[in-house]
Amino acid sequence: MLRIVKSLPVAKPLADESAQLLSRELPRFKKPTPPVLGIDRITLAFKDNYVALRNMFFIPWMLGMVAVLCLQGEDVYRSWKGAEKSGLWRIDLEIEKHGDDYITASDSTSLPKYLSVFEGRTLPFMTYMTQMRYSHDFYAYPDRTRQTDILMTSIPITILLFLGTWSVSMRRHAPLFFDRERRIVYTWRFGEVWAQRYDRLSYASNFQSLFMYLRRLDPKDENERPWLVSYPLQPSGNPLVNARILQDNVLIAIVKFMEQGRDAVWSEDWHGRPPFYFRIDPKPQDFDQQLETLLRKIDMGE
Repeated sequence: MLRIVKSLPVAKPLADESAQLLSRELPRFKKPTPPVLGIDRITLAFKDNYVALRNMFFIPWMLGMVAVLCLQGEDVYRSWKGAEKSGLWRIDLEIEKHGDDYITASDSTSLPKYLSVFEGRTLPFMTYMTQMRYSHDFYAYPDRTRQTDILMTSIPITILLFLGTWSVSMRRHAPLFFDRERRIVYTWRFGEVWAQRYDRLSYASNFQSLFMYLRRLDPKDENERPWLVSYPLQPSGNPLVNARILQDNVLIAIVKFMEQGRDAVWSEDWHGRPPFYFRIDPKPQDFDQQLETLLRKIDMGE
């Protein structure tokens, strides 16, 4: 998620607002309140909005580089057709002066050069590129043209390759799960489990996002202390601005699900379509072991 603010607001325990949130009605839409990804009688899952940040960066850069390549292609095309027109004008001028014997009768020093690259009355594109565009026989500064062509094609292509590799290599983040039976909140990120007891869950919010505070174990920490991490939820789908009323709807859905069950949020099991990624962040093979260890460390810290 895009971080504009340098510091997060003060965390507030969700339990302190549980009664007030339970008293409020949850708006009904055609599907559960965003960013719900799935709901059944045991779990409520939320998706993060990282795909919007990816697209916000990827799409403008991709379109910009494609536009640069198109402009460069148009410049080459216009130069090719201009060279063809200029060459034909030069040949026609000699024909007008000397007739059908213009090839032998002409004393022009430039005519043989044009005749060597033309096939009839056409200038083949590959011939123009290989024998004419970068030749000192036809242009005053062909080396500068070559350098410009290299820069205007290699840089956009390199950036497009980087963007393509980056887009393919990005992994879809795991959803944030609320487990009603075990009363825990959990997810995972790059092989590490993040979790928190629901009754100890805290959150923070600002104009940009709603942050759920979880805990994780740092393998490099010899004391094995649960470190604080935040999972951002952006119900509007906008990575820059999220209205408070939309954030409140998320909190209402969480509290009603955990305290009253699925039917208080949605009338049936529902599972939405996750954001498109080429790769996903797989669930750790030792998930249960990590989760048990993390929850035990959290309980020890009470």
